[in-house]
Amino acid sequence: MKNKITQFPYTIFVKGNFGKLSDEIKHAFTIETSEDKIFEDEAEFLEKLADKIARRRLSAPAILFLETFRPVNYISNQTMVFFRPFLTFIFPQRQYDIMSKLLEKRESMSKLVTLLEKKQY
Repeated sequence: MKNKITQFPYTIFVKGNFGKLSDEIKHAFTIETSEDKIFEDEAEFLEKLADKIARRRLSAPAILFLETFRPVNYISNQTMVFFRPFLTFIFPQRQYDIMSKLLEKRESMSKLVTLLEKKQY
């Protein structure tokens, strides 16, 4: 009589019985979630920000900056959360919160880059 421990690798890997195992790890490496969607007020904020940058003719440096610092997007968000009590005296609280939420989302910076490319003068 075989031990169940010795049968485990054989039944899964040799026979190709991946049913339950593949169901468990199907979404292990997914990146996008439903929380990554950009809401209407955030899209409006990005539009205004892109307009301000484009009017000052700083689209190219802004795109370079955004593309360079895209990997540290989430760390920037956490820094903003840490300094929130101090910086909301300087910046409007609503805009600060919107920008902080946008930095959490992966697609927000690519959306801003797209808007800047379209509005580039």
